[in-house]
Amino acid sequence: MYFNESITINYPDCAWVAPPINQLNFSRNCSIVAAFARTWLTEEIGVSDKAAAVFFRQALPVALRHQPTDGQLIDWYHTLGGANMTFMKNATVNRASKLYQGVIGSSFDACLDQVCKSISWSGVPDILGPGLTGYYHKVMISSWIQAVLSTLLPVLLIWKMRLNRRGITPSRKLRWVFELQNTITGVFINTCILLNFTINIAAIVVIARRKTFGESTQVTLAFQLAVFCVYGFFFLTMIPAEMYDASDEEHPFPLIILYTNLILYLVLCSLAAVTASFEYVNSPWEVYCSLGIITKARLLTFSAMFVFGLEWLLEGIIFTLGPRLFDKCNCPGAAVAIRSKRRAAKWVFIWTAGLIMWCMLILITVLRQLLLEKSGYNSEDSDWSYGQVLALGTFLPFVIEILYVCKGMFLLDYSVLSYADVALLDGFEETIQGRVPPGWVVVKAEKAAALDMSSNALLPIVSNDD
Repeated sequence: MYFNESITINYPDCAWVAPPINQLNFSRNCSIVAAFARTWLTEEIGVSDKAAAVFFRQALPVALRHQPTDGQLIDWYHTLGGANMTFMKNATVNRASKLYQGVIGSSFDACLDQVCKSISWSGVPDILGPGLTGYYHKVMISSWIQAVLSTLLPVLLIWKMRLNRRGITPSRKLRWVFELQNTITGVFINTCILLNFTINIAAIVVIARRKTFGESTQVTLAFQLAVFCVYGFFFLTMIPAEMYDASDEEHPFPLIILYTNLILYLVLCSLAAVTASFEYVNSPWEVYCSLGIITKARLLTFSAMFVFGLEWLLEGIIFTLGPRLFDKCNCPGAAVAIRSKRRAAKWVFIWTAGLIMWCMLILITVLRQLLLEKSGYNSEDSDWSYGQVLALGTFLPFVIEILYVCKGMFLLDYSVLSYADVALLDGFEETIQGRVPPGWVVVKAEKAAALDMSSNALLPIVSNDD
């Protein structure tokens, strides 16, 4: 049955004539609209006819509202084709159709949040962490740790610059200052890299656990976050080794994670290529309510990818190609320029990593808020899903790195420090910049000796009193 906006219906046994649709004013009362939307979109048994009757009665002119019975209004609704919902099942809402524009469009758009919250839908797992509905501080705990890690390095940078300006700290504090710098930097960089890996795994788990139909919202959000992470964290695995000329044999971890992430990303793309499309949606909520969320998610993702792409290009030209060009020429002061660029590159890299982590946190938080505004709640499913795996991706590298650092600090075994910490040792002599406390001297050593984690030459400074 096709929708006819000008149809009029005569009921011979009744004292009223149904007016044309274009003469009706459909309700903006959101409770009435939401009830009708729930029955129209989900075909809820038992209340469908009653909700339709209320919805259409409110649209009648005041003089006609008390004339038809509920049964007559329901007949009128069926005659108009309003009960024909087959076009909704495997496609998005056709907002250009006469049925949408003439009957439901204005009311639904005016009460969109109430409409979406009224539709029976299980929700998505909380993408910020374990789905502990009702305990907001517990749900947010994984993002708290990410926010702390995203803030520590910029704070450390300011502290480090202050130390450089005032001179080196006393000897009893020197070791702890140095270890704190390496600890925070190692935790931060490794967290960024492993978070990328875990998000890919989480997205694959969500897509692999999907039903034959539906769950398009979860699949699409997982895919968008994975795209963001792969692009944002891609060069984080490369810059430390390139910047400090570390060989692949000495520090293979960055390349191993890089290639693993690329493989996982190809798997993810192949799984999500079909299921992320709305052709396979059977959830009325996803059909009607998630279109705006997915559009905003894609805009956020591709905007971040564009900004990061420009930044990586600039940093690659300045901090990777620059030192290599200096190495190949016999320019006066080339060694000093290379060291200066590497020192600058270290801090630019730290700021970039912090920026990416904060952008990631903001992106996930915005998407979570968009879902909550539309659905009103998150899924209470206790099964492992995207939120739980993503939370593990934040916690696990942090815990692993802290354990390794504690082992090194208490057992004096510095070989357990991360590759990022090893890279930063090269800049330690630049840190003191010739300023040492009374009674201290700088020991001249080759770079290889200074980087030997198993020797006592970790700190290129000794005291005359020892």
